[in-house]
Formats: sequence, C-alpha cells, structure tokens
Amino acid sequence: MTQGPLRVWYDGQELTQIIQVTMGKDELILPTRDDATISPGNYAGAFLQQAHWGARTITMPFIISGTNVRDKAKQLAFILYKDEPKQLVFSDKPDRYWVAIPDGGVELPEDDVVNLQGSIKWMCYDPYAHSTTEDKFTFSDTATTQTIVSDLANKVAGNLTVPHTIYQGYEGISVAMAAPSAYKTEITQPLYAQLNSRNGGSAKLASQANETFGTGVTADDIRNGEPGFVDGVSFDGDTFTIGGWYATNESSNKPYRFIILTDDNWQNEYGRVKVEASPRPDIGRYYPNVANSKMAGFLGTFKFEERMSHKRIQVHLRYSDAENGEGNWTDYTASIQVNSDWRQTAPHYLIKVDVLQAIETKQPGFWNKLNLTDRGTQREWIKNNLVSAKVESYAYGHSPDSNNAAMQIWDNDKSWVGTQKVTGDTPMQMQYNYAIADEFIKYVDSNGYLYVNIFPEYTMSTGTGDSVICLDYFDFQIKVEQPVTNSLEITNNGPLPTPIRFDFVNNGQNGFLGISNDHNESILIGSREQTDTEEKVQSETLFKLNTAKYDITDFVLNRGTVGPNEYSLLTGTFDLIGQVDNGMWAARNMAASSWGKGLENGRGWHGPTLHRDFGADSNGTVGADNFFNHNYLTFRGNIEQWGLESVTLQGAAGEHLVTAQLDSGSGGNGSLSIFVGTDSKRVYVDENNPRWNNFRGKIDITRYGNVYTIVVEDVESGTGVRQTVTYTDPASAKIKATGWTYWKAIWGDSSTWLSMDLHDMSFRKDNVDKIIDVPNTFAGGDKISITCDDGKVVTKKNGGLFLTMQDIGSKPILAYPGKTIVSFMYSPFANRPNVKAYIRKKYL
Repeated sequence: MTQGPLRVWYDGQELTQIIQVTMGKDELILPTRDDATISPGNYAGAFLQQAHWGARTITMPFIISGTNVRDKAKQLAFILYKDEPKQLVFSDKPDRYWVAIPDGGVELPEDDVVNLQGSIKWMCYDPYAHSTTEDKFTFSDTATTQTIVSDLANKVAGNLTVPHTIYQGYEGISVAMAAPSAYKTEITQPLYAQLNSRNGGSAKLASQANETFGTGVTADDIRNGEPGFVDGVSFDGDTFTIGGWYATNESSNKPYRFIILTDDNWQNEYGRVKVEASPRPDIGRYYPNVANSKMAGFLGTFKFEERMSHKRIQVHLRYSDAENGEGNWTDYTASIQVNSDWRQTAPHYLIKVDVLQAIETKQPGFWNKLNLTDRGTQREWIKNNLVSAKVESYAYGHSPDSNNAAMQIWDNDKSWVGTQKVTGDTPMQMQYNYAIADEFIKYVDSNGYLYVNIFPEYTMSTGTGDSVICLDYFDFQIKVEQPVTNSLEITNNGPLPTPIRFDFVNNGQNGFLGISNDHNESILIGSREQTDTEEKVQSETLFKLNTAKYDITDFVLNRGTVGPNEYSLLTGTFDLIGQVDNGMWAARNMAASSWGKGLENGRGWHGPTLHRDFGADSNGTVGADNFFNHNYLTFRGNIEQWGLESVTLQGAAGEHLVTAQLDSGSGGNGSLSIFVGTDSKRVYVDENNPRWNNFRGKIDITRYGNVYTIVVEDVESGTGVRQTVTYTDPASAKIKATGWTYWKAIWGDSSTWLSMDLHDMSFRKDNVDKIIDVPNTFAGGDKISITCDDGKVVTKKNGGLFLTMQDIGSKPILAYPGKTIVSFMYSPFANRPNVKAYIRKKYL
C-alpha cells in the first residue's frame, strides 16, 4: 500500500499539483501478447516459438477540485499535449518510469463546477517500465567464465560460417562401426534447414532394407576313398562363388572340370560351370602320389535363384572326359545350404563439431588475441581453461517393428562409445555432460574436432520397410574461463532481459571491436582482417634499353643461356644498331656473315646473342625473386626459311629459368614455344600455326613466388594474336634471376633468313623494401558508443553515426536476469580499450 496520496510526474512536471488521483491505477494488468506457435505432424498441442508483448494501457482516474477548476484543467491539458511519448513516474515506484503518451482528452462540462472528475488513459507502446538510474560496469580483476552455445541455425551446406558439418552414411543397425573418415557425403540444404531450432520439424534420413545371402557347408561325401572338400562360399550381391578341391588319380584321363549344383536327390540341376584347373600346392604336399594334386583346385561363380533359397544343395566337383561334363566322369560331392534374408541398414548422421571455431565464431579474433594460431595449441588452451561442456541432440528413429534412436561419441581410440538411447516417435533429448576437462578433451582430436554419431538403434529386423533417423536439433555448449581483461560480469537484478549500452575509448589504433555474451548474441564493428603495418612492395627497374644509343655496349655479345635447341651456336654479330624503321630502335642482321657459321655437316642453329647481367639493386642485393621482364621484337618475313628468335632469363650460375621462343621451319608456318625450369622443360608449344607468321609485339615474362606468367601479344602486325602461359615451378623459383639473353639464329647453311629484330627490353625487380603504417578503423582516443535499444544496434564514432563498418549480422547484446558474461575482442596488435557498460533494468 502506498503511504499518503499518490504523486505523478509526466515529462518532469508534477501532475498532482493540479489533480488528485482517486482510485489508484491499473498498471499491474498485463499488456496484450501475440504468440507464434507451431504444431508439427501429429504432435498433441503446439510449441511456443515466440511471445511478443504488445502495447500497455494504464488508466488513471483523477479529480480536480477547489477554485479555478477550469483554469487547472487547461493547465493539465497543456502539460498532457505531446506528440511523442515522455517519461511517466508514480510515487509508489519512484525508481522506475514508463514511456507514455495520453490517449484522447478530458471533456469539461460547459458550466462551472466545483469538482471535475475524469481519467487519463496512458498509452505505453513500450510495455515495460524502466529503471530511473543506470547500473554501470567496468572491467573486473577476477577471472570470469562464459558459456558458448553453438548450434546449426542458419547452416549453409558447404559453408563453414557455422563451423559444424553433418555427413550422412549407412551402417549396420546395432551400433556405429565405421570411423568418421568413412563419411564423405554432406547432407543437403533442405535437411540443414530443418535444424534451425527445436521445433519438431526434423531432418529425416531413411534407408531401405536389402536382401542379403548366407551359406553353410553342412556335409561332405568322399567317393572311392579319394579326398576332396568345399572350402567355402562367398557372396557378392546375388552372385556367389564356390571354391574347393578334389584329388583323384582318375583326373589323368578326364581333362574337363565342372562344378555342378543339384537339389538334394539329384532330380533338378540348378546350374553347372566349366572351370579351369587352379593351383593347390597345399593339396600337392598332402597327397604327393595322387595325379594332378598340385592343380586340384576348383573355383566357379553362380547366380542365386529363389528356388535355391533355404534348401540343401548338392555341390559336385567333377572330372569328365566329355566337354559337356557327361561321358565318363567322377565326382566329389558336398552339401551346402543358401539362405536369403531381408536385413536393415541404418541411416547415420555423423556430426563433425569444430570445437575451436565454435569459440572463434562467437568471439571473432579470440585466438589471435591470445596469440594462439595453431589448432594444437588452441586445443591445449581449452584443456587448461575448460569449466564444462555439453553435447545435446533431439532425435527419434524407427524401424518396421520398433522406435529407437541412439547417439555415440568417437573416443579417438578408434571406437564409438557412450551410447545414449531414446524410444518414442517424437524428438527426445540425448546428451553428454562433462564437468572435468580431461573427461571431455579425450574426445577432441588433435585438430580440435569432436565427432558424434546419431542413428536408429534396434534389434535385427526381418521386415522389408525403411529404417529412419529424424534429427530435430543439435547443439554444442562449452563453458570456459575467460582471460581476465577481456570480459565483464554484468548483474541484472531486474526480472527481465535489458539492452546494454557500451562506451569505448580506444588506447591506440585498433581494427575492430567484437562484443558477445553467453546467449549467442554478438556485435562486430570494423574489420578483423586489418593489420597495424604492412610490407610495401616497391618496384625497381634494374635495366632499360637506351634507344638513343647506336651500339651494343650495354650488352655482352655471344654469351648467356638459351633454350634447348639442336646444336645451339652463339656466334655472329649485329651489323645495324639504332633507329631503323620510322624511328624505331632495332638490333638487326643484314649480311650473311652476321649469322656466323653452323656445323660442317650443315646442321645446327647459329646466330648472335645479346646478354645483360642486371647487377645489384639500390640495396646492394644481386638477383630478383619476383620480377617483370618486357621485350618488344619483330618476327616476320621469308617464312619458308628456317629462323629462330628467343629471350631467356637465367640464374647467376647460368641456370635456365624461362625462355620464350618464336621459330619457323620446314612446315612453312611459325611456332611458339615456352620452356621453364632448370631442365628447360617445354611447357607450351603451338607448332606450324599461321598466326605466328607475322609478329611485331611484346613478350612479357613475370615471376611471382613459384608462378611464371608469359604473355606473347602482337601489337603492330594486325593479327592481334595473344597467348598467355602460366606455369608453376617451385624448384627454379628458388633461383634468383640475374641475367637476360636475346638470341636470333638460322638453321644450317640457309642463304636467306627471316626479318628478326629486337626493339626494346627492360627488367624490373620487386623488392620488399619497408614496413608502413596502415590506418585502422579506430585511432587512439576515438570514442565509440553502441546502443542496443528497440531491437537494433546503433554505433556512433566520436558522436557521429558509424553504421558502414557495422557487421550486418550484429545482434543487440542483452543482460539477462542474474549474471551475464560479456566478452570483448579487438585486433591482436591493439591495446585493450577502456570500456564502460550500462544497463537500465526493465519491469513488466
């Protein structure tokens, strides 16, 4: 009961200076509620999916009395006239306020009255009352814990944003037998879509019963005192193979062998196959005096027929002197029985749980912040910081004659253990709980994965119907002790969840802020991929051909490495150097003597080279790991003759790295060849192709890392031909490029030659030269505020809206009744920001 008259304040003004509240107020009446439900299958009743509280109306009766009633009424109307909700406070609960606006007005009588009675209907579109003060929280110096809940909501097949994966498989029905590696097929997206929540809508996987076969050797019959035996029968689907042996001296004059199947009294023959003699050295050792005993083996395959099923069948191993098995014959006979049965093969769900990524997904940057980038060390951290863990599923299964489902866990000792079972025809809970780190971690393999198998479990059935497993929901929960400086413990003494407001001040540069709680809610601002510094790649040109020079003094004549060709002779000279074609620089051969001489037998490629060693870069380093080489040349003219033009890059010891070569020969057309590696492997060839007959353009050679890229492109001849070749060669990529060689050559004693000219060349080295600072999302001193009101996240940076860097999947962070752990992540290179968190308790 409230002591004294009720006082009321609206938008900071006391209404009870004007009115008297007469009969209390009815804010204790609950607001309206809209419920969303689902009724799966034949389920009795429904599941509540979501409850939504609607607006609240608070009716407040009042009286205006005394003098100047009409003036007081006008004063009241002036205060109540608002176009948006304002704070409403009652003195019986002065620690909270409603956000309200009056609905309608107060009618006044036309004549003066002593007392004016009425009521105000307060519309509270926000149905909750809020604390008038905020509770503030800052970092604690004591260790805290956080529970990570990771399920399969919003899982996309083939995508690891949700880090867990489900595979399907089929095994014997009693237990899981195959190792996790045997499961290869991920379930489809429609099955994943059924696992978003525990709502009775299950992912269903079925397996049909299969017909299986079995046999037994029930007796044997030794004829004429001579030995034989049916060793066994093996099945492959509905075919079966019989193996045995029969040792007898009568085989000497009976070259044909048969396996014959009959019924028990020889009245019906099921089949016969003619077989070849097969070696049996074991029988030869036991019966050395029996003819052909070393080759006494019989092996034949038959098709199973229904008339054989569950009957005693006579197996006759026969020697005969007739090709059809009749004539003079001798048999060894044994009895077998072939049975066919319907056997169930159970469908299995194998769930691959990524324990490590479950934490990272909920707390982006978690492992980087701890400087734990290796999955093995991350697993060890979990072992040392685990408080508890839980694996939980809701499933059911059935066969033609029972309802049963089971769950097992892989113990990394190559076996499935810990069988959990449920019976029933609706989803039921199965779970594992671990309160000791060692009990849990033994099920997590060295890469941080946990494997769970869910399947229908029942006795062997002879029915022909499907066996089915239905999975409604699966989640993995892990509770870990958080690093002290990265989490806040927020206590909400109110009865309802309430949004948290955050204020950050950055201590130095920072790429991102990540916030999460132990209720699967998270916010990400900025970019996790940002770095504080980066290495700047600077390009340095080590050589550029000087087209103003009319000599070759920048080069060495007839030295260097060239591609693999028959009898490569580096000889001759260049007799025209300078600007020759419309001002274009060229190194050209005009006289026959410029090509040098070939071999006396008239064979061999011969011609001059220009070679250039690049020397040291500006840092004094010789050789380039990564480079770009540009060449511009002409290859055209009397194409029926033999000519060759190439550019080659080499190492300091002359090692061949890469060659691009244009040539022509007896085919009448040009060819392009690319050679890569110290073994000069030809990785591309386009032989005798007219597109290479006339070429004036560029040959650009690039190497980055292990990858060579060669671009050959006509620029001026009008063909427009372009060829790009990419090849990876790790071995030669270890050798720094130090030199370049241009070669033009003709074959043998050719008296005419192609027009082949070098016009331009440059070589660029790419150096990792210096480390530069990278501007980050947040600078030192930046102030970031994040509010989570009205079901949305709003971020401000230094007072201005900052929504462009807010992750689209961010969810408001709430403080739930009791204690809520909120964890903070930031870039590995950053200092922890100053954090203040605020909550304003809510009441229904």
